[in-house]
Amino acid sequence: MKLNLNRLFVAFLANTLLLLSPASTAYADDGDYELSNPVVATLDADEFAQLERPFMVEANETNTMLTFYYYCRNDVERIWVASEETVIMDPRTGTQYVARGIVGGNAKMCCDNIVRGKQGKVLEFKIEFPPLPRHMQRICLYGLPALNSIGEFSYRQRVFVLDDICRLRHHQLSSDVIDFTNFLRPSWKDGVSVGWYSRELPPKQTPKLYKKPAKYDIQDMDTYPRYKNAISIRPYFTDYVTPRFAAWFTEDATYVAEIECCLWNGTFFRIDKTAYIQQSLTPNRYEETSEQLHIISAGDYPIDGTNYFIDGLAGDCVAIIMKFPPVPKDTRFLNIWINYEASAVHLPVSELLANQYLVKPFKRTVVK
Repeated sequence: MKLNLNRLFVAFLANTLLLLSPASTAYADDGDYELSNPVVATLDADEFAQLERPFMVEANETNTMLTFYYYCRNDVERIWVASEETVIMDPRTGTQYVARGIVGGNAKMCCDNIVRGKQGKVLEFKIEFPPLPRHMQRICLYGLPALNSIGEFSYRQRVFVLDDICRLRHHQLSSDVIDFTNFLRPSWKDGVSVGWYSRELPPKQTPKLYKKPAKYDIQDMDTYPRYKNAISIRPYFTDYVTPRFAAWFTEDATYVAEIECCLWNGTFFRIDKTAYIQQSLTPNRYEETSEQLHIISAGDYPIDGTNYFIDGLAGDCVAIIMKFPPVPKDTRFLNIWINYEASAVHLPVSELLANQYLVKPFKRTVVK
């Protein structure tokens, strides 16, 4: 399977972000599936355009039903409805509730459902999940590609309040989506410096390389090495799931943990030798910076630019511990550059120290 490198991540994120399938747990045997009888919603195009979000969740004592609406802009649409990676996660406990299947219609899971002749129509898909605890107030949604394939909508990485999504809401109604980062974020002071070197070290990571194809081809995802047994940590509240960092400052080295929430059972990573940290003395990342201190190691993970996957479950939060040279004790801010596609992250030392509490081993619970 040869792919253009520039399209690799688009396929991985965008196609990885499509949506639902019909009755029970029907899977396509191979390739695309011609969805001949999709359920057409009672919404028209104008009503769909007014939705604050194109889905709703109904929970009861026997199951949880997510109803998703999809507007067909073209005469032929390819819709990835859901898969075994479609989960609802409780952000308080980390418990994951796996989709049981699609109810109604005849769409299938784990494939592109091809819909023809429905341009201008709004389709309706229903995904069934296990019942949720009555005390559960917030949810995270993973593995719903189509939620990110509809223009301005972007729900791949959202935390939702259940009461807010139990009905369809329109733009004229005020949005009550809450950014829970503020409840979790410590009240650090930007002026704090490293001060002294610590003897405390981050948790030891022991990833296991369990699949290494004979030949590596950067344009072929099937040849990427696959690891398991990453450091799994308790999920954290954020409105949008973005990487977070923690750091340990010792006399011999600086250890930086990159914390990622996995959107799929296999999550893509890449680190190369150009990754660096950099001392900064001011809140402005471009002022009073020192030399770039390049990565020394990332445990057993490659740092030579090899693309690889960490396998687990959608909704897992994992940490990758990287080792860098030590920084001076008067360091107050740190520039961290890991992702070759993104700009450097500029963080106060106080936040990096406070985030150490996130990096503690955690055992997930899965409900089916």
